[in-house]
Amino acid sequence: MCLAQAEIQYVALRNIQLICQKRADILQSEVKVFFCKYNDPIYVKMEKLDVLVMLSSERNIDQVLMEFKEYATEIDDELVCKAVRCIGRCAVKLDCAAERCVQVLVELIQTKVNYVVQEAIIVIRDIFRKYPNKYESVIGTLCENLDTLDDSEAKVILVPTTNISLTAQMLTREWWWWWGAGVDGLGGRRVRGPDRQRGGAARKLS
Repeated sequence: MCLAQAEIQYVALRNIQLICQKRADILQSEVKVFFCKYNDPIYVKMEKLDVLVMLSSERNIDQVLMEFKEYATEIDDELVCKAVRCIGRCAVKLDCAAERCVQVLVELIQTKVNYVVQEAIIVIRDIFRKYPNKYESVIGTLCENLDTLDDSEAKVILVPTTNISLTAQMLTREWWWWWGAGVDGLGGRRVRGPDRQRGGAARKLS
């Protein structure tokens, strides 16, 4: 694809997003048009993913999820992370598809690809917030992949999920020590762990 064509596509996609904000239904049967091509520039692919989220519906979500899952296994880590975030956005947007989205995220976590796991865990936080106490079964899978994480944000997210006591039972002593004395990695400030916030509850686990 030449540069001029790519730039025209980019502008068109930005305008399509404006249309989708008001009348996404008129394009929901045309989702395949917005699937990424191998020779699309990365900035065009990013816009296409946003359009796909906006067009996702109960009728086409399986098709869209399959496409996002494929993108999440690409080499380009920027595209991969965007695809994982889009799966989370679909889960939050469509109650009827949330379980399928969570299942795809779990499958991606099980690949144990570092940046895929980290992005998926961050995304799952938002799903937990939207659907409290509904998808606690995935906490075990998250904890099994602790050794894959090197991102502080992803690590901190694991503990304050939907059910602190359930998470506590699944995490190791070493992990609770990290949480009690950790740093959030964003601003360098100390993280107040459950052992300090909950009157020593975490210490009792050891």
